[in-house]
Amino acid sequence: MIRNGQQSKWPECVRTVPFLFQSRRSNIFLLACCLLLVLSGCGNCSAPSGQGSDADTASPYPVVSHGRIYVNMGTLHIFDQRTGKPAGTYTLGNRGGLIESDPVIANDTIYVNGQLPVPAGSTGRSAFYALRESDGSLLWQTPLDILSDNFPVTDGLVYVYSSGNILSAVQTSNGVTRWHDTHMDIVFMVVAQGILYTGSSDSSISAFNAATGSLLWHQHLGGRWLDGLAANNGTLYASGQAGIFALNGNTGKILWHTTPDRDFTSPVVANGVIYVLATGGTLYALQADNGRILWHLPPPDNSIISFGKVPLVVVGNLVLYTFLGFLACSSSSTNQNGIYIAAVQVSHGHNVWQTWLPGGAMPSLKVADGVAYTISLVNDPQDTDENDLYALQTSNGKQLWHTAIIEK
Repeated sequence: MIRNGQQSKWPECVRTVPFLFQSRRSNIFLLACCLLLVLSGCGNCSAPSGQGSDADTASPYPVVSHGRIYVNMGTLHIFDQRTGKPAGTYTLGNRGGLIESDPVIANDTIYVNGQLPVPAGSTGRSAFYALRESDGSLLWQTPLDILSDNFPVTDGLVYVYSSGNILSAVQTSNGVTRWHDTHMDIVFMVVAQGILYTGSSDSSISAFNAATGSLLWHQHLGGRWLDGLAANNGTLYASGQAGIFALNGNTGKILWHTTPDRDFTSPVVANGVIYVLATGGTLYALQADNGRILWHLPPPDNSIISFGKVPLVVVGNLVLYTFLGFLACSSSSTNQNGIYIAAVQVSHGHNVWQTWLPGGAMPSLKVADGVAYTISLVNDPQDTDENDLYALQTSNGKQLWHTAIIEK
């Protein structure tokens, strides 16, 4: 089902509070309390259409490869990148095993975590799977109980974190483990220039030789958690409760540290500039070599917001970002809430365009070939969930197409 639509305007009444990250640390209780305060304190507010009970969940992440968009709903749904028309589905095995992670696609292979069907009364066990991208057929599987959906792939290896605190490097050709290491709780991984960097829930970072697994260095950054990692030109950037850090990628030495806010999304680095969204919803641009703030853009006034897995993308001369916004107070029936997407200039942070989409779960962005893709979870009047896939022109925010994802 393809539906065309027009670009919408920002709501007039919105306030920011701490949001949710993609790591295991949860602020769900805090968000729920804020919502209760909002609903109890605004007599003129009414529940907008499109907002369901899934505000503490993240929408699936759309993955683009070879002209197709892949969206995991337990079954991997496939859509034509240009038109949004359904192009088939993939499952695990002939009986439709459950896929439990967003897909990672590299070198014509799809990597997912999931479970094959088991006999009644038996307990299923997760495994890691490699599927042929062209037809979804199984290439191999390895019996790892995966704990993180972060699967970096490089130089013939895919890196996974599984139960027992095991970090493994699995050969992409056959699923055989090349090396493994017992490690503390891992919430982020990134590979760059032959080094595997891992971020742990205690706000520490470890660096391994990506080919052999030998430990190169370990560094604790302070604070109680990390929010994300990014590597660029031999420097590792980290965000967390204690601020934003730049580390020498080879030695772990801290090059600089800044605290423009107290919590952030994962950093994005482009052309010598770091972009992050902060706790209150402010978008920051910082000089990558020294952490100096180049500009910052406050969020729209009066909204409660939360972010999904990938809320920030840099494309060309634009920074695109998205969040789930909740109407704090309104006396106007025209005000709405849901998913907000905006684009600003990388050079000065001035707004280029902004739009609103109905939805009730934390959104992510994927940009490919000048088009931004996002998914919104909407409750219809029959209280059933519908995930909707949107395509927006990155230059102006124009909606190109919109299709519903139906999980049978």
